[in-house]
Amino acid sequence: MSNIDGRIAAHPLSGCPYNKIEFVRLNQHRVPLYRVTGCNNVPESAPQALGRAFAKYGGKCFYCPTKFRPHALAEREAHRDHVLATSKGGLDLLHNLVIACRKCGRDKADDLIHDFKPKAAKAYLAALQSHIASCVTLAE
Repeated sequence: MSNIDGRIAAHPLSGCPYNKIEFVRLNQHRVPLYRVTGCNNVPESAPQALGRAFAKYGGKCFYCPTKFRPHALAEREAHRDHVLATSKGGLDLLHNLVIACRKCGRDKADDLIHDFKPKAAKAYLAALQSHIASCVTLAE
């Protein structure tokens, strides 16, 4: 794995639990696999890795200030949310997954992020632009 491969596959958000997920390799179907820092786990998919990282490190809702202690993701409290809903073509890739509280997840449903929370959309876009810029710099 090269530095650029690992950087491209990283989550654009820098806070916990996103920064605890490490790219390992692509599987035979070219799907990225990850490990969670501090866990002795086999490489796993992005949704599994995000769940494991949250269970170990906790985090906060991407859309509101609700903070969570480390625990297993569950619909009743916190869950993985697709920035672009799967019903609208969003994939289970790490950069399309965030942590959301129950209320925000329910309220967002399959809305586009900029329709649901424009401020969150701007923050995500800024993080994504910064992420892309760092990847370009690393590739040069």
